[in-house]
Amino acid sequence: MVTLKINIRRFDFSNNPPVEKANIECDPDISYTELKRKIMDACKLIVSEHKIIKLRNSELVLIPYSMMLENEKDTYFVDVTNVSQAHDTGMNLLQDAYINSVYCKLNNMESRIQQAEKLLPQLECIQRTHLEETVSHLSSKVLFLNRRFDEILPLQWPPKTPYTMA
Repeated sequence: MVTLKINIRRFDFSNNPPVEKANIECDPDISYTELKRKIMDACKLIVSEHKIIKLRNSELVLIPYSMMLENEKDTYFVDVTNVSQAHDTGMNLLQDAYINSVYCKLNNMESRIQQAEKLLPQLECIQRTHLEETVSHLSSKVLFLNRRFDEILPLQWPPKTPYTMA
C-alpha cells in the first residue's frame, strides 16, 4: 500500500482558503478512475458537482494524477475550484456549446486512456504471438528450400559437403 500526503485548498469557498491535510491509502497499481475517486472522496466532493481539481506537486507545478504514484514521498496540493466563466451562461449559447464540447472531449479522452491501459498487456501478447508465427513460417520455408537444394545437388557433390545448407 502507498500513502499519499495531500494538502487540500478549496478555492471554491474563498480566495484565501485554509490548507486541510489528508492522507490517501491506495494500491500502487490503482487505476486512474479509482485514484480520482479517492481524491474526490478526500476532498469531500460529489461527482455531480462541477468542480475542477488541480493537482500540484510540492513546487506548485501542475502534474497528472499518475505522477503521484511515482513519487509517493512528496506532498501534493489539491486545489478545488468552481468552473469559472467570464459571462452569464444563459446569454451566450455558443459559449455553452463550446464548454460542453470540451467537457465531452475530456470525458472521451479519459475513456480512451482507460481503454489503452486495458489493451497494453494484450498488445504485448499479440505481438509475441505474431513474432512466433512469423518465425515458424520462415522456418518451414527454410526447411523446404533446404530439401529442394538437396534434391538438385549433383551426385558428385555430396561427399564434398558433409552438412546440409540450413
